Amino acid sequence: MKWYISHCYKTALAGQTWGTFQGSLDSVNQSLAGRTDVSDFTLYALGLRNDDDWFCLGVPFLADKFISPNGSIDYPSNLAIWQYLIENPRCAGNIRYDSLEYSDLRQRQYHIWVDTSNDGEVFDTTIPTLHQLGLDTLLKINAKADVHYEALGPQIIGSASIMPNPTLGQATVSLSIEREAFIHIEVFDLLGEKLSGIGYEGVFETGQYTTPLDLSHLPSGAYYIRVSTANNEVRTLKLIKE
Repeated sequence: MKWYISHCYKTALAGQTWGTFQGSLDSVNQSLAGRTDVSDFTLYALGLRNDDDWFCLGVPFLADKFISPNGSIDYPSNLAIWQYLIENPRCAGNIRYDSLEYSDLRQRQYHIWVDTSNDGEVFDTTIPTLHQLGLDTLLKINAKADVHYEALGPQIIGSASIMPNPTLGQATVSLSIEREAFIHIEVFDLLGEKLSGIGYEGVFETGQYTTPLDLSHLPSGAYYIRVSTANNEVRTLKLIKE
């Protein structure tokens, strides 16, 4: 299966590859265990190729897992996945279709609320994060894209700073994250060479964060701290090591 996905179809036919698996995916998608299997398979398959079509056409399969116990759609979870696609610059070519899917889900959720809500009950428009859905792996897979994209949607990195500066060796990067993302923190020397063994990468949800950096083993001089996201947002900080 791994060889088939990686070799049998080219980028332009990513949809055909997913379509080939649609029948087999549907056949195991009748129970919660089956839907979990489909979700795990989809995440595995997404990691086998790095082209945009493959990624953007495969992500919607993850929504199949999020069905309520009574068999109805888990609308907040499905909306979270479609919102992620809409805001992802890799999938800009599909934004019209993805937006229509999102709008349709929201309308269906609203009409169910109108039909079933009690007096005074507020329509809940809350959308969970991918971290809350257990889809951190999706953010990590997306972060491996080789191409840089024009950022879409609201800004992710609200602010970035590093203290103390100058430092004797220990420093802390402070970040304000406006929406969930996979963040890279990397250290470069003045020649632009990335220094291995220093930095951090992982999923950051909305909020304030501090990440320590240990530069005590480096010689004195100037260094650059690069904070970046898979959505092509970058903040570069200059740090002086005394």
